[in-house]
Amino acid sequence: MNEQNENKISGEALSQLLQWLCDVRATICCEIHSHKAHFNTNILSIDTTELICNRPSVTGVISRIPNSNEINIRFVFRDALYLGQTTYLGVVDNKSEHFKLSLPQFVEKIQRRSFYRVRPTADKPVEIEKLIGISKEALEIVVEDVSEGGMGITISKRLNIHNGHRINRIAFSISKRNLIQCQAVVRFSNHNENNTTKLGLEFINLSKSDKEIIRQYVTTRQREELLNRFYV
Repeated sequence: MNEQNENKISGEALSQLLQWLCDVRATICCEIHSHKAHFNTNILSIDTTELICNRPSVTGVISRIPNSNEINIRFVFRDALYLGQTTYLGVVDNKSEHFKLSLPQFVEKIQRRSFYRVRPTADKPVEIEKLIGISKEALEIVVEDVSEGGMGITISKRLNIHNGHRINRIAFSISKRNLIQCQAVVRFSNHNENNTTKLGLEFINLSKSDKEIIRQYVTTRQREELLNRFYV
């Protein structure tokens, strides 16, 4: 890789990744902030400077994009999410609506997990209401991230909790509305320098309806995170 950040893919590694996307016709999600538009496409061919892409999933969107307009792209490869920036270079021909994008200089690997995790915000909080099976003391617990499969929490005390420890009951609210209750297993435990404890929890016996509530929350926060990464 040419970039110092190990999560930034460039050079030969990027060429191989783009070729794989082309070979399997993987879905590429495109977002145009200036036009508040987004659509899906796939790569038909690659040369030294351009990507030739299939017609967009949204009819007529190409006609509204000026040449040299910046386009943000994202795609999934081996359970990891990748983000990049490219430039619109015009249509190949008007009939097919195939279009050209510049080769991105690099793409950034965001995450590789079974489930996408997001951080709660002040206006969309995730708050622990009850946690049975950790300590009988009243502890301050902060939710660091959440996904369909579990959450990361920080506890305001140094606790000796090992991987595999079972939590009999966890109850938490999402956006101060939905109360979710289930069991959990500790999959990660670590002590921080300030004598707090960081735990990674895997949900157990989560109902389908609660899983759907979490999925909707994660999808909303994921989109906000992606937009903020590019536009803030």
